[in-house]
Amino acid sequence: MKLFYKISAAVLGVAATIALVQPQIAVGLSGREVGQVAREITVRIDGPANGSGAIVGKRDNVYTVLTNCHVVKEPGTYTIQTHAGSRYTVNANPSMCQPGGIDLAMLRFTSTRRYRVANLGNSSQLAVGDKVYASGWGDSSRHNLERRYRFRPGDITGRDPQAREGYTLAHTIQTGPGMSGGPILDEQGDVVGLMEKAIESLLENGSFWELQLIPTKTGK
Repeated sequence: MKLFYKISAAVLGVAATIALVQPQIAVGLSGREVGQVAREITVRIDGPANGSGAIVGKRDNVYTVLTNCHVVKEPGTYTIQTHAGSRYTVNANPSMCQPGGIDLAMLRFTSTRRYRVANLGNSSQLAVGDKVYASGWGDSSRHNLERRYRFRPGDITGRDPQAREGYTLAHTIQTGPGMSGGPILDEQGDVVGLMEKAIESLLENGSFWELQLIPTKTGK
């Protein structure tokens, strides 16, 4: 199982601190509440390839966006569009992909506007049957339509110990082109993964999509 324990606070652009936290029972949010979080942290990525991403870090006026490597692997100019409709231009290339064959990349944009930053959850604690949510910008280019934001619920259905490119969990969420790199959130509204390529993975129990794990935990 490939886990991203090496996504450090410094890489994400947030201050590393040690916090003393009283034990507490995690209370799940409603689907509507998770949807609000998801919409605010999810970005649309347009360029040589289309995809989605999540705002996961901030330092001064520089924001860090987490997405799939295959979304920005082709060198060129990409546009990051936030939920507020603001657009930021970035130059991407394969050097932004993380080492080790993990399908993960980080982009950065600068803005004086305040954006919500995702809290990274611990996906290693997810179990079969747990509810998760997918967020991303679907590509409707086949029908000559504008890309549209999608938020969809699903359930964890299993684990794959022979993971490739960091994908180790399967879920029931139906996604599509353009949603690659979009965040997967748990019932607390924390990001626990990224969506894979728009290619169905056929498992014994049917058709599912694989989930990329991000078990690093950061303080809110």
